[in-house]
Amino acid sequence: GRLKSFGSSICGQASPTGRTMRHKLLVSALSLVAWASRWWAPPCSWCFAGRAGPFAGRARAGATCPRSAGAAFDDLRPSPEDPYSVLGLPPGTRDEAEVRAAARRLIKLYHPDVPSTGDADKFQAVQRAAQQLLEPGLAGPQAAASLERIYRWDPAPQHSRAYGGDRGAVPSSAAAPLRQADFAGSRGERVDVAACNARRRPELLRKTPRLAAVTHVATPETLARVRAVLARQLGVPEELAVGGVPLEQLGFFLEGQGSVGMQYVADVVMALEEEFGVELLTILVGTWVRFSVPGSVSTVQDLADFVESKIRQ
Repeated sequence: GRLKSFGSSICGQASPTGRTMRHKLLVSALSLVAWASRWWAPPCSWCFAGRAGPFAGRARAGATCPRSAGAAFDDLRPSPEDPYSVLGLPPGTRDEAEVRAAARRLIKLYHPDVPSTGDADKFQAVQRAAQQLLEPGLAGPQAAASLERIYRWDPAPQHSRAYGGDRGAVPSSAAAPLRQADFAGSRGERVDVAACNARRRPELLRKTPRLAAVTHVATPETLARVRAVLARQLGVPEELAVGGVPLEQLGFFLEGQGSVGMQYVADVVMALEEEFGVELLTILVGTWVRFSVPGSVSTVQDLADFVESKIRQ
């Protein structure tokens, strides 16, 4: 009896302590589980709740997790660009030469390394637009390869024989002077000589001797008129066509010995003829167009000086 009584007294004294310890352990375990569930839950069981960001409102409203709902990102994507508007081309243009010429002109204008006109966003938009028109539907490495066609001179197969051993030569005067034969095979398709003849009015243009060197500095009025023609014909803001800007940066370039290789370049020179009433173009035997300028002419100011020299002859 005494033993039972002693045991009961011990249990009676120990029970409250045991219950307290068990209660504390249970509370600790529940706290640990709650803490672990906050960090170890599956990826889609949380949606940035309580955090700042574009999806915070949706998380608090109980919307689906942004990781599993791709539509949640649609509002963050830029709207599709019209490639024709970006490149300044008429809708429906498919001629590769026109697309390449427009893209190269704008790429030179918006290249991020250009101090005054560089714009990375516009530069990338031009690249995307050119790729979309040159090779629609391509992606990844194939799309990157199609962009190389903007920069790399790649003659069409029907022109290969005309290039001979110089096949693949780049039409740029940066490395070495170019020869007429390098581009004779395709120039007729890139410049519409008949259209040039139909537009020009030689009887209204004053003929002058060929200039071996620039002899006059352009007046402010002549420079302003040349800038206006370049801006209008090349589709660039006039404030960008300042005197020190290289002509090639605006997309105006020649193919060795002054040969005009693109129709829009011929249009620029014919517009200068109409503006100043002096003959600047020479059409040789109805096959190619030449703009004979001294080799020193490379900037907008140089071109204005050349025009000033021609009108003062």
